[in-house]
Amino acid sequence: MPNASMAALYGTYDDRLVALSIVLSVVASYAVLDLAGRTTSAHGWARVLWMSSGAVAMGMGIWATHYVGMIALSMPMPVAYHLPTVVLSLLAGIAASGVALFVVSQSKMTLLYEIFGSIVMGSGIAAMHYIGMAAMRCAAVIVYDYRIVALSIMLAIATSFVALRLTFRVRDERQTSQRKLVSALLMGIAISLMHYTGMWAATFRQSSAAPVLTNSISVSVLGLMAITATSFLVLIGAMAGSSFARFMAAQKDHLDHAREREMYFRAMADAVPDMLWTATPDGGLDLFNKKCFDYLRMTYDQLKGAGWATIVHPDDVEMCLKNWEIAVSTGLPYDVD
Repeated sequence: MPNASMAALYGTYDDRLVALSIVLSVVASYAVLDLAGRTTSAHGWARVLWMSSGAVAMGMGIWATHYVGMIALSMPMPVAYHLPTVVLSLLAGIAASGVALFVVSQSKMTLLYEIFGSIVMGSGIAAMHYIGMAAMRCAAVIVYDYRIVALSIMLAIATSFVALRLTFRVRDERQTSQRKLVSALLMGIAISLMHYTGMWAATFRQSSAAPVLTNSISVSVLGLMAITATSFLVLIGAMAGSSFARFMAAQKDHLDHAREREMYFRAMADAVPDMLWTATPDGGLDLFNKKCFDYLRMTYDQLKGAGWATIVHPDDVEMCLKNWEIAVSTGLPYDVD
């Protein structure tokens, strides 16, 4: 147990890094809102892929929020971070994000399911935070106010509950970007609030023992930039992939709809007892019904375009095309024998 008489050490926050951590939190929140729609609409292995990639992107975003928020606290002593513990905290963030995407991708969201998901997700985020705090290596002992620790965990669970509910409501890919942005702002601020409450729970007391720096590194400005840049690239890459997949899905839906309409009109044309055809402005045939096939004894490949000319006497083809051009330019009907 640390001695209560040990001098407390106080740090100061870099407001720019605090703002950066909040921005990271908002971007991570927007990414999960965007990826939730892709996860919900996917099936089979594609669903597993989107859920996994979404969990990694969101987990890394929340993890970066946490570490930038920790680095924002400038202590009156050098601080290093134990790499294996840092990786463990990242895995906790990814696991919590995976639970979130799994819950919101279900077809229905009951209150019991929301509560269960928020407890698991919130506990994972809280674990990420306090594992991350345990990664700190400095000439000080961290003493926690367990009342504030309990408050931070409750905030993590409450934040997760809000995040799950908001994500479930805007996961439909037809939702507007404005609605997703508002939801991401709320989620991002809530996640940051939980983080800084957890930081508030910790008191650093001076220790005469030298910190064990095995497998530890000090985070320089360059390292901070690398963490931030990598996190933004992962999040932006995930959202870009989601947008591309959404575009391809929309194109496929458009083509499927066009094929359905074509099949519908072709079925209607085939039901007409007379020969029915349509042509392009240059006189090439592009649609004809079954009666044409049956009467002319020609296949689709033989009839399409200018294939009809093979059943017209060569001396009459030019006259037919000329009459067709006049009809196209004037919009008036014509007869030809």
